[in-house]
Amino acid sequence: MHSALDDILRAAESLEGIAEGDRQTAAIDQGLGLYRCSRPQEIRDIRISEACVLLVLRGRKQLATSSRTWTASDGEMLLLPAGMSFWLGNYPAHAGTEYRGLAVRFSADVVDLFRRLYGPHVADDPSSSRRHAAAPVEFLEAVAQWVAWCSQRRLDDVLARHRRIELLLLLARADLAGQLLTSAHTSWSRRLAELFELDPARPWRMKDVGTRLGVSESTLRRYLQEEGHGFRSLLEEVRLMRGLTLVQESPWAIGRIADSVGYRSQSRFSERFKRRFGLTPSSLRHTRLPPPAPVPMGSNSASSANR
Repeated sequence: MHSALDDILRAAESLEGIAEGDRQTAAIDQGLGLYRCSRPQEIRDIRISEACVLLVLRGRKQLATSSRTWTASDGEMLLLPAGMSFWLGNYPAHAGTEYRGLAVRFSADVVDLFRRLYGPHVADDPSSSRRHAAAPVEFLEAVAQWVAWCSQRRLDDVLARHRRIELLLLLARADLAGQLLTSAHTSWSRRLAELFELDPARPWRMKDVGTRLGVSESTLRRYLQEEGHGFRSLLEEVRLMRGLTLVQESPWAIGRIADSVGYRSQSRFSERFKRRFGLTPSSLRHTRLPPPAPVPMGSNSASSANR
């Protein structure tokens, strides 16, 4: 177990050390995200649009819904269905150390392909509904290979899709895929979100979206109202969640992130981000700074004695 975790950490350090920051962003786009912080992170009102595995490499992660709280530590993972809402905390194990985590996101097309390849019976297995579990060694080894690959070369979309299919299969064989495979959405709001996620910065208009989805603007508006959603609120939801991902996982400047998710000004992005998540993008980034170097014991008293 620890050997596999160490392999992931070494590969993650290699990927994060690459000067070409867009390599990391490409990995994010293909479903792989790396997290670190040296100070506690507490983020409210997160809503994920894709099924996701959150793996703790070092430290402690806490996730809470309105009804339950889960805590995961080294080598443990949380398996989350698409559409889930929660509060999240990431905590270094000790002062002067870092929290390290990893996320694997499974888009609807990946889940659908897995179902076609391996059948719906996996999702129906009643033993596969756990949300918190120790990560199987085979899963960790496959993740380590994926992160190492990303640090050595760009992984194209086709290979990235099959990497995630492989990970789903490993989890299914361990009876751990149920939460991930029961996340299919057929609602109109989900269809809109999937469309927005293709290009969050685009100035989407309801008329154009309706045309792409084969319905009139008035019909689309009615469908959304019936589901309790608004067009603009869904678009901002996608933009802010994408912004949160980039703040946490990419080396991009906050201004570049704001622009990439459709905000014309960094201040506007920061204002909406804080209103949603409870802290500004810069404050969240600040938690990722390296922990301060330890001060040798007795150094202060020795300095005072020499004065």
